[in-house]
Amino acid sequence: EPRPGATQLDATEGRGIYLEENVVVTDGNYTVRAPRAYYDPATGRAVIIDAVFYTWDVRRRIPIYVRAEHLRQRAGDSWSGRNALITTSEFAEPHFAIGSNEVRFEMRKQPDGTTKPWASTDGIEPRVGRIGLGQWPGTKGEIGSLPLQRIDARYDSDGPTVRTRWDLFALAGRPAPPGVDLTGNVDYVGEHGPAVGANLKYGLPEMYGKLDSYLVIHDRGDDEVVDRKVEHDGDTRGYIHGLHRQKLDDHWSISLELAYVSDEMFLEEFYRTESATEKPYETSLQLKHQRDDTQFSFLAQHDLMDFVPQTTTLQAPGYTVEKLPELGYYRVGTELLGDRLTYFTENRAGRMRIRPGSDNPSNRGFSAAESLATFGMPVTPFAAPLNRVDFDTVADGAGVPDRFVHRVDSRHEINAPISVGPVNLTPYAAGRVTLYDSSFDDFVGVTGATGEASNERFWAGTGIRIHTNVTRTYDGVEVGVLDVHRLRHIVEPNVDLFTSWSSLDSRDLPYFDADVEPLTEGSGARLGIRQTFQTQRGGPGRWRSVDWIVVNTDVVLRSDDSDTDADPARHFSYRPEYSIGRDHLYTDVAWLVSDTLAFVADATHSLERDQLAQLHAGALVTHSERLTSFIEFEYLDATGKTGHTAGYAHSGAITSELVTLGFSYQMTSKYRVGLRQRWDLDRHSSRNTELIVERKLPRWTLVLVADVDDLDDNVSVGAILVPDGIKTSRRLGEYGR
Repeated sequence: EPRPGATQLDATEGRGIYLEENVVVTDGNYTVRAPRAYYDPATGRAVIIDAVFYTWDVRRRIPIYVRAEHLRQRAGDSWSGRNALITTSEFAEPHFAIGSNEVRFEMRKQPDGTTKPWASTDGIEPRVGRIGLGQWPGTKGEIGSLPLQRIDARYDSDGPTVRTRWDLFALAGRPAPPGVDLTGNVDYVGEHGPAVGANLKYGLPEMYGKLDSYLVIHDRGDDEVVDRKVEHDGDTRGYIHGLHRQKLDDHWSISLELAYVSDEMFLEEFYRTESATEKPYETSLQLKHQRDDTQFSFLAQHDLMDFVPQTTTLQAPGYTVEKLPELGYYRVGTELLGDRLTYFTENRAGRMRIRPGSDNPSNRGFSAAESLATFGMPVTPFAAPLNRVDFDTVADGAGVPDRFVHRVDSRHEINAPISVGPVNLTPYAAGRVTLYDSSFDDFVGVTGATGEASNERFWAGTGIRIHTNVTRTYDGVEVGVLDVHRLRHIVEPNVDLFTSWSSLDSRDLPYFDADVEPLTEGSGARLGIRQTFQTQRGGPGRWRSVDWIVVNTDVVLRSDDSDTDADPARHFSYRPEYSIGRDHLYTDVAWLVSDTLAFVADATHSLERDQLAQLHAGALVTHSERLTSFIEFEYLDATGKTGHTAGYAHSGAITSELVTLGFSYQMTSKYRVGLRQRWDLDRHSSRNTELIVERKLPRWTLVLVADVDDLDDNVSVGAILVPDGIKTSRRLGEYGR
């Protein structure tokens, strides 16, 4: 009670304070609401019944709620609760929450002045609504770092599939180190059965890297890719792929890579993007010393698999290469004679071996006809081992060396850039010598005949690059319908003249490296012109310059003795000896019609066959803030030799015409719908249809997906649940297999 004569009571004079009804306590960083609370001013502690603790995660811009049956304030910024729910939803019954027998948390001050709630829990149970998802021992870390990061459930021809992604640090009850992200997968993949995985990513001041893994525990399903099918009977399958790069000091760095895949079809079935677009898998160690324009490297590269795991490598060259080891010395852009000359050099010395797979096309589901058409080899899945035709058997028959080969390769180039008025000229000369400890006289190569018996190759090339530009501005141009205000036209004519000679036809060499063995010879010219039309947009006081239309056109002409006839042709001005194909016309166009409409296209026309070899065109339209749409057309007509696999050539014709169109529409603040359709005009059939509906929930996003894959003859429907604050893209195609 107050002192005699006092009208107010000092909080320190009371034994305790008891409050009922709508109790609200706040300090600006957090707020506590409850029907009843008791506060002890002497100790600074409180007991709160049926409490709701609320704060805000500034970094991820999400609210955080802790609802507890009993909440105790142990200090000014430290709390503990029993029978608690941790959630980002303001609803009394949240869509998703983490239940805990006991939670202890505190408000930690951050270097930027903000506060962050930090918690440790005992006996947690993730819940969707009132449904529990299993018991876990506990977590420790920042509140809001939910252990469950994603739920993906769907049904297709393989049966029901459920995929979940978890924060492993949170599940282990430990805080994540700064710059480190460790997640785990617990999945059930239809007929393939249960699967688990782990994904580590880290980015620290002196190092960065990743380690991805996945294990299908007892696979009794079928791998189905287009018309190919491979059955499994209780197989344990998986993969692991890791990359690590670390800076040792100002000049030295080390790079490590690890890759292992259990079988030929694993990546195609479970990680199709990895199979088709990821850099070739290898297990390697590389030490690199770099100072200014000089680099020295040591590389040891080994293959842990006896097959080629990725489709791109299988297509060309059809095998992997081991290097144990390879030393390299490089100089890039070294100035000589007072900057009048520029010197480039590449030098390699190594011990290497070609590793064609010991499998055969039947391991990948190819029929006999498909194998002959694709690889030029028969399928003998039931033949005795001594009679079976495998990739390494075919390579051995083609004379591909199966032992380690020692190679020394040295390339040198001198550029002499000069200016004659507005014209820039860069004459250059290059020479290369490659020595082997084998003559490869048994190698059949892509010529179909035994190669020349030589263990040395001398190559020389010279040429000149010519470039200039002319600019003119038209201030009076105004075309409102095209959103053009003033116009600047930049014309850049450019010419490459080149010739090269080799003492040995590159087709008589097995390809250890794509930038060493397959060098072309002969003479040629590239005549090009790049035109850029620039305009201004934005309005008075906000004018900005934009590239309105950019058109680049090249005509490439090569002499008859050029030893390459691949389609579609490609020319590389910086190294003409890497170019493929014969005479052709190439053009690409980019047209920013307006701020809401863009068009791009590129095409290659074969002058040898006088027909279009390749075309790609597309347009993106932003109709409004809510609606965008796109259309894309792809055409490919490749005839003749299409690859160099395991030492032999396979040929045929590839014709493909694909149209893809789709849209994304934000119907309301809570609903978004997207559709993508791909058609094969050559086969007059659909290839893929994907429909996505997103529903924004409180602090979560629910994604409903329906996918019809006509190539794999598979229909799937599913739902994905992703909490706010988790970095994820939600583009069309993101949720497909």
